[in-house]
Amino acid sequence: MEGFKLDRFGFCSLLCVILMLVSVSNGQLSPSENRILFQVQKLLEYPEVLQSWTNWTNFCYLPPSPSLKIVCTNSRVSELTIVGNRSSPSRITKTTSGPQGLSGKFSMDALFTVLTKLSNLKVLSLVSLGLWGPLPAKINRLHSLEVLNLTSNFISGEIPKQISSFQNLTSLVLSDNLFNGSVPDLTALSNLKELNLGGNHLGLEFPSLSQSLEALAVKPPVRKKEQESGINIGLILGIIGGVIVIAGGIVLLILIIVRRRTDTTEDANYERSIADKMSVRSSPKPAIDSRRVPQTMRSAAIGLPRYRVFSLEEIEDATNNFDSSNFMGEDSQGQLYKGWLVDGLVVAVKCLKLKQKHLPQNLMQHMEVLSKLRHRHLVSVLGHCIVTYQDHPNTASTVFIVFEHISNGSLRDYLTDWRKKEILKWPQRMAITIGAARGIQFLHTGIAPGIYGNDLKIDNILLDETLTAKISNYNIPLPLKTGSESPLANRLSSDDIAEKEDIYQLGILLLQVITGKMATFTSELDELKLELEKSLAEGPSGLRNVIDPSIRGTFAYESMRTTVQFAINCLSKDSTKRPSIEDVLWNLQYSIQVQEGWNSSGNLATHM
Repeated sequence: MEGFKLDRFGFCSLLCVILMLVSVSNGQLSPSENRILFQVQKLLEYPEVLQSWTNWTNFCYLPPSPSLKIVCTNSRVSELTIVGNRSSPSRITKTTSGPQGLSGKFSMDALFTVLTKLSNLKVLSLVSLGLWGPLPAKINRLHSLEVLNLTSNFISGEIPKQISSFQNLTSLVLSDNLFNGSVPDLTALSNLKELNLGGNHLGLEFPSLSQSLEALAVKPPVRKKEQESGINIGLILGIIGGVIVIAGGIVLLILIIVRRRTDTTEDANYERSIADKMSVRSSPKPAIDSRRVPQTMRSAAIGLPRYRVFSLEEIEDATNNFDSSNFMGEDSQGQLYKGWLVDGLVVAVKCLKLKQKHLPQNLMQHMEVLSKLRHRHLVSVLGHCIVTYQDHPNTASTVFIVFEHISNGSLRDYLTDWRKKEILKWPQRMAITIGAARGIQFLHTGIAPGIYGNDLKIDNILLDETLTAKISNYNIPLPLKTGSESPLANRLSSDDIAEKEDIYQLGILLLQVITGKMATFTSELDELKLELEKSLAEGPSGLRNVIDPSIRGTFAYESMRTTVQFAINCLSKDSTKRPSIEDVLWNLQYSIQVQEGWNSSGNLATHM
C-alpha cells in the first residue's frame, strides 16, 4: 500500500513537471524570436501601440487589445497583428495634418527580411502603420502564412507574383494602398477564401482567381477617355457587370445598415466594408515629404503662433532699433537681440549676415526648411525677415530669424546653482535628456533635408517654466558660407559623421547630468568616462561614488546603470560604434520606465 502511495506521488509529480514544461513552451518565446519582435518595433519607428515593450515584456501574455495581438505556439510567434493610427491614401486631403508615412529611413525590404525569420507565422496583419515602398518578393519565405493583411498603408509598385506561392493562404487583404500594374495569377491559391484589393491603382485586367474564393473586393479602375477606342468595351462591361452581380446582395445589405446610422461625418467614408471597397473613387496621392515625419514629431507647432514673414520695420520696433540694452550675445552664426512684438510676445531675434549676395527667390527653399523648425523640444522659429541691399534691392544681404524666447535659464544654470540643483532629481534629469534626444531626432529625421552638427552643449539646452528641454543654437540651414546654394550649405561635409558627432555630444550631456560635473575638455571627459566604466564593474557601491551626490536615493540602480552604459557607448572614440538617435531614445525610454516602476513600488525611501 505504501509502495502504491509512493508510485502515485511520483506519477503526480511527473505529471506536474510535464504540465509546467508544456506551459513554459507555450508561454515563453525563444530568445531569437524575442529579438525579432524588438527589431520589428525599431523598424516600425516605435509606433504608439508598441512603445510599452521592454526587456521584461512577455509577448505571449500581452493584455487583450484591438491594436495588438501576438499568439505564441511552441515558443514561436504564430500570429502578429499590429494596428497603428497613421493616415492612408484614401484619408489624405489637402488639409491632412495627421501622421502619414514612416520616415525616409524606413526600408520595406529590411522589415520583411526580419519578419521572414518568424518561420511559424500564420497570421500577419500590419494595418495603418505608414509602410511605404514596394512589397519585396522575399515575402514568399513566410511558407506557413494563412492570413496576410496590409490594409491602409502606402505600399506601392506591383503586387509581387511570389504571393501566389502561399499554399495555405486563406485571406489576402491589400486594400487602401498605392499598388499599381496588373494583379498576378492567383489561381494557385487553392485555399483562398477572401480577397480585397480595393482602393489601389490596379490595371484593367481582372485577376485570375481560385474557384474556392468566397469574398471578393476589387476596385474597378477608371478608364481614361483616350483609351476608350482601344479597349474592348464589351469585355469591360462584362467584367464590371459580373463584379456588380457578385456584390449586389452584399451592397444591398450594407445600404440597409448605413440607413440606420446617424453619423454622416467624413469618417464614414473610410469604413472598411466590402461595399466601400467596390465603389469607384479616386485616391489622392500622399505628400512624399510627409513620410519623413514620424507621429511623435507632429506636435511641432502646438502652442506657437502661426509662422509669419516680418517686415524690417517690425523687427526694428521689436528690438527698439537693436538697442544695446536688448543685446543678448553673439555666436558663430550671428548676433542675438531680445524683442517684444506688438501683441506683447517676448521673442529673440537673430541677425544672420549672408556672405554672398542672393536673390530673395533663391532663398525661398531655405526659408521653407526654416519654417519647419517648430517642435516642443526646440527653441522654435516664429518667422523671418529678409533684408535687401540698398543699391541692389533685388539682392538679399541679411536674414533676421525670430525665435520664441525661453527665459528660465539653461541646464548648466540648474546643475551649477546648488539651489536649482536640488530641483533636478534623477526623474527630472531623465525627462530633460529624453527631451533633448527627441529634439535631435526631429532635426535629423523630422525635416528634409536633415540638420546635423547641432552644437549640443549643456549651455544650449534651455528649460522653460515646466522644465521642458529646448535645444537652442542648433544649426540654421542658411547659406552663410561663400558659394553655398542649397539648404545643405551649413551642414558638415558628411551627414554620417555629423550625425555621430551629435550623438557624441549627447553622450557628454548624459555624463554631465549623471555626475553633475561640467567636464568639457577631452582629458576631463576621458577621465570621467573611465571612472564610470570602473564603477559599472564594481556594482552599486562603485556607481554611488561617481554620481552626483544630490540625486542619491532618487534613482533605481537598473535605471542609472542602463543610462551610464549608454552614455559610455555614445562617447565611443570609434564613431561607427556610437548608437543611432533611435537607439538612444529607446534606451532612455526603457530607463525611465524602470525608474517609474521603482517609484510606484515605494522605493524612494531606499537610498543607494
